Amino acid sequence: MLNFNVKSQTEKVFSNKYSLILKILTVILVPFIFLNINTAVIFAGVYASEGEILVSEEEIEIEIEEIETETEIQDIDEETQRAADAFLELIQENSEDEVIEFITTAALNFRSGPSADHSRISLLPSGTVIVVTEHVPGGFSRIEHDGQVGYVSSDYIRIRTDYDIILPSGGSANNSQGVELLSWSEVKQILPLHTNILVTDVRTGLTYTVRNFSNGNHADVEPATATDTATLRQAFGGRWSWDPRPVIVNINGRLIAAAINGMPHGGTTISGNNFGGHICLHFLGARTHNGNRTAERLMQAAVQEAFNSR
Repeated sequence: MLNFNVKSQTEKVFSNKYSLILKILTVILVPFIFLNINTAVIFAGVYASEGEILVSEEEIEIEIEEIETETEIQDIDEETQRAADAFLELIQENSEDEVIEFITTAALNFRSGPSADHSRISLLPSGTVIVVTEHVPGGFSRIEHDGQVGYVSSDYIRIRTDYDIILPSGGSANNSQGVELLSWSEVKQILPLHTNILVTDVRTGLTYTVRNFSNGNHADVEPATATDTATLRQAFGGRWSWDPRPVIVNINGRLIAAAINGMPHGGTTISGNNFGGHICLHFLGARTHNGNRTAERLMQAAVQEAFNSR
């Protein structure tokens, strides 16, 4: 709390006629006030352009009774994690019968105890739905899956959302035609940069080749040749579009469900392909660069369409 006591050492002279029509300009020179200084004295010269007011060197004594300053810099990821943990704890405390579904964000070891030293029960593919009965941030959470109780690393699970793609029952990531629903974290392990990727558009059957130059939140790719650019444009109905299309890609003989948009943007690394930029190739669990949840949901729906197409 701040208290201000002002002691004036000058007298004010007002004219009879213009006492209500005055223009006062006050200039205050403020010294630096540190936490350990309890009193600061400010001298101000107050002058008026009209009337007969003159206030010179008015001494203002400011008594600071209490100053409390507290600065805390929190890491945003830690703060988000704490909020999620608090949310989970609140639900568990107030609804014992409530089932909170989580989803794995990578291929994850399902262990018999709360550390990497315990034996592995099974390997949970990325996108597996689990029920968390005890959440331990930064450690191993106790979960239930397929009637078994065990532990997984808390770093690779999160609360399931409406736009998550769920793996088929039994945890299989392959459909009857051999198309895999493989997570982006797993795809990156088999997709070196500058790889030519054969893409099949699910809705038209058209095929073209793209090449990746970045494996960040998703794969940034470009048509390999001018012919591929023409086929890509044909698949998108003869126009460039942000709307994602379901595709099946062939990486070293493995058929993987994916989604791709058709709008040239950003940087490019290939010359002579008649394509001024690059496009985005998404796999299961991939994210946009800017966190656009609507775009992510549409991409993931297209990935699911690709997986279900055969």
